[in-house]
Amino acid sequence: MEAHPVRAATLGNWFQQGCGLLAMAATIPFIIKHFDKTQVGIWFTFQSCLYTANLANFGFSFALSRQIAFIHGGSNSSAFRERSDFISTSAGWGGISELYAASRILFRWSLVVAAFLLATIFFIFEQRDKVELSTLPIWLVMGSSLLLTLNSQRFGSFLDGLGFMAYSRTIGGFYQLLWSALAIGTLMVRPSLILLATAVFISSLVQLVIFRTVLLSVGRAGLDRHRPVPPGLVKRLFRVAAPVGVVTSASFCVSAIQVPLIGLFLLPSLTAPYYIAQRIGQTLFSLFNQISQSQMPRFTQELGAADWYKAFHRMRRLLIFAGVGALGMGMIYWVASPTLVHIWLGPDKFGGVSHYVDSTILFFMAIDYALLAFTVPWAWFVLASGTNPFVFTTISNGVLNLILIGLLVPRFGLVGLPFAGIISGLASNHFYNIFKGGKLLFKLRKQMHSTTPAVTSERYVLMTDAIPLPESGNGIHVLGWNWLEAMKDETALILTPPLPHAAKNKKAVEETPVPIHFLPGAKFLNRLGWFSKLRGPAEVILFALKLPWICVAIRRSGATRIFAMAGAHFWFLAQVRLLRWCVRLPMEIYLVDDFESWQRFHGQAALIPLLRHLEKGTLRRMERVWAISQGYAEHLQKKYGVPARWLPVTARHSTVTYRSYQPQTPQVRSFVYIGAVNLIYRDALVTFAEVLAEMNRSRLLGYQALLEIYTYGDLSTNMPEWKDADHIRFHYHKSDETLQTALQEAWACVLPYAFQPESRLMVATSFSLKFTNALTSGRPIVFFGPQESAVISHALNHHLPLIATSAAALPAVLEQLPREDRPELIAQYSQLLHKFHSAQALRGYMAEPF
Repeated sequence: MEAHPVRAATLGNWFQQGCGLLAMAATIPFIIKHFDKTQVGIWFTFQSCLYTANLANFGFSFALSRQIAFIHGGSNSSAFRERSDFISTSAGWGGISELYAASRILFRWSLVVAAFLLATIFFIFEQRDKVELSTLPIWLVMGSSLLLTLNSQRFGSFLDGLGFMAYSRTIGGFYQLLWSALAIGTLMVRPSLILLATAVFISSLVQLVIFRTVLLSVGRAGLDRHRPVPPGLVKRLFRVAAPVGVVTSASFCVSAIQVPLIGLFLLPSLTAPYYIAQRIGQTLFSLFNQISQSQMPRFTQELGAADWYKAFHRMRRLLIFAGVGALGMGMIYWVASPTLVHIWLGPDKFGGVSHYVDSTILFFMAIDYALLAFTVPWAWFVLASGTNPFVFTTISNGVLNLILIGLLVPRFGLVGLPFAGIISGLASNHFYNIFKGGKLLFKLRKQMHSTTPAVTSERYVLMTDAIPLPESGNGIHVLGWNWLEAMKDETALILTPPLPHAAKNKKAVEETPVPIHFLPGAKFLNRLGWFSKLRGPAEVILFALKLPWICVAIRRSGATRIFAMAGAHFWFLAQVRLLRWCVRLPMEIYLVDDFESWQRFHGQAALIPLLRHLEKGTLRRMERVWAISQGYAEHLQKKYGVPARWLPVTARHSTVTYRSYQPQTPQVRSFVYIGAVNLIYRDALVTFAEVLAEMNRSRLLGYQALLEIYTYGDLSTNMPEWKDADHIRFHYHKSDETLQTALQEAWACVLPYAFQPESRLMVATSFSLKFTNALTSGRPIVFFGPQESAVISHALNHHLPLIATSAAALPAVLEQLPREDRPELIAQYSQLLHKFHSAQALRGYMAEPF
């Protein structure tokens, strides 16, 4: 509870509301069953009238708890005190002790005012000739319980301010359960209103004792209960609390006063149906608005941190939810609550009076609560921003509501109550709440667009379709790991599908320096034949189902941006788009392979129209679009009009050292190729091998050239023309360390790219990690491929030697190799590495302004 006070306080709020709902659901049927209609009306009128006396608090609890939180959690000399309602007191427990002494005086006056209000209401009630028994004893007991509750609020405000709101809410919840249990027990023994009032009194007394005991226990380290009140402190506290008290009092005149007025203007027997309908509506309203209200502290923190983007999107998202949810809540209230009451209270009537209001009254009550549920969150955001412009409109709303009740209720009966609330709200608060909230939303939007944040201060979520791995993985695995190594200090969370084996996932979690949250996967469909084609859509559906938990993980990580690294599977874009819609954080995407070319290569051209629609819509919703090569960035700009940027791949190692060639067999020198042999590389690799064979036969090189291929499958069986070739050797499934050693001991590293027209787009947009592996090996690199290839173009732009852009030029490049095998060439590689492919270079790209 102390480790997560905000979470605990939220749970405490829900617990208290749940206890109140349970107490109401359990107690009201017993009261209706054991009393006649007049007694039931008197009891509900009394309970509602007690809310009137609660106005004597007049915002004191709010002012105390806010002031206590400020001096307990911050410094008395904080600059935030300027132009605020915070009062100058002693720091720490000294100031809290001064507030404790001042609260004693404030709440004494509250008790006097409450007693006066109770006496006034009792006098008005007794003047009515509609009751058949004296209510003075009941009123005295109920009034005494109210005074005890006011004292409990005093101690509760201190617990709230000290960060123990969960304690105060839990105690309040148990109070609800206790009085409900005592009331039911009393009714089962002897139905009596005075005994029922006594149950409430006993529960209030127990609540007060527990509140006081818990506060003294929490404050035993520094609370001085005998500290004198500093001069003027009570007066300053009253001035801070007064605006809140005025708003509270005016709000009371809109809703809580309705039931007491039924007993005064109409008949006590009509109180119960409206009271039940009102309590159900208020409970639904409270439960619904807890979703938005719990976000207010976070919103204030975002304003304090000048995080306009998050504040704007939080406000917009919750206001949209308020609009849709308010409509749904009103419909549920109007349609479902009569059935609920019928199940809850049994037969439709007792003593000739219906349990519930008729459909016309309920319809207007539903409209009233729906309007409140929609417009109140607008006001909360304004209050959370540090201003309270609602005093005048709330007073106007309350006064107008009372006038309309006096005019409409005598003429139209109960239907006049909700109708008066709708008219007065639309004429004052509803419109003004939206007006002030709209101004705040516009201001946040303007501030957001006029501010350019620095990415270096961001906290990233790395979202990738393949788990980052330092070794034993495909290109996307290693690419993600290298990005993570460079940005680990700015990365808060990784979202990634799991590996097929649980043991490997556990090892990955242990080795990764950043927490991992696994996305749902459906790789099991790969083993089910035709159903493997459904893997992409299945993973999107599973992702959507798990989305609430993913959003919670992102929020808990404290991340401020999302960096999505997309491989070749285009269904991953749907997951990115769903997350973008749900989280509303600034989002970037890094494209590694051209999706359309990959679909054609794997014979799935039928899905290309869907792919284009999904890709276009996703990219246009990103704050930044990155591409793995300059050619890919230009392709996206031409295809979709998206201003993509080139983000170079990052090398694993940052140092490049020249390694002289040390042949094991002087007459044989090895050209080393590492990677897959697919459409992008295969034909160029075949041509390279044919050129080597021809030069070996003609002895033009002065040595026997050997092509060593390090790959994943048995190519000698799939490529018969290579099966008996004595100038080619195959190596399968070697470790990363072995691969790097092979490059370091090679006569030259080979980077081939296909010349065929069908692979032109893929070689122009892809950029293999083989380039950085070769760049850091300390040996020369032979580039062989078309000029439009992204890697070849990169090498040409930086004037690297040993580049063959056609098969005819390759022999001359191979003959030039011994002359280029020198430290100066490796120094040129080193400059290129540090400028584009180092961790420092990556961080520089990420820190560029948006």
